[in-house]
Amino acid sequence: ELACASARSYEQLLKAIDNAFGFCQVQEAALFFGATMFTPKEMWHVQFPDDMVNHIPSCHNRKEHQVIHQTFKAIAAHEELTESFARQFNPTNMYVMLKFADVRKFRDLDDQFERKDFLDIPGMCHTSKIILENDLTDTTMGNCCGNLRIDGASPLAKERQTADGEWYGFRNSVMGYKEVLVKGKTIWSK
Repeated sequence: ELACASARSYEQLLKAIDNAFGFCQVQEAALFFGATMFTPKEMWHVQFPDDMVNHIPSCHNRKEHQVIHQTFKAIAAHEELTESFARQFNPTNMYVMLKFADVRKFRDLDDQFERKDFLDIPGMCHTSKIILENDLTDTTMGNCCGNLRIDGASPLAKERQTADGEWYGFRNSVMGYKEVLVKGKTIWSK
């Protein structure tokens, strides 16, 4: 039952995120892993490129798998991020917050998200900062997330501040995220 509830929550979260990217410019995302949102064991803080607005495969003439391949290559080549993905932590809950530039076009906002005053990162929480940068010029392909590179909390990372926006938290959490075993199976092996 817990596995099914976790899978349903995860599907709702994916739909809400997809909906958010379809209607708004998402500037940043914060994923918290822990018992509560206020006491996370780990947090992933992602900043998106300014030109990554309403991105769908039809926004560019390249094949979708090329964009996916380039994004995966950028993630796989990032040392701190792959170390963070490889680190094992026990089954836990996942909470998501998104920072929107403008929410006026997002009609299901109140059903899926609730307004937060700010993003607060607890001091004892391991944080991986991921800054997605687009190497393409506006004249090459508008609104395209191709050729992404990832900068993080390394000395070489560019500290980029996003414009003023509003933080919103996903109303539901994904309880028991990460390998939850139920009768020898995980919720992700449907």
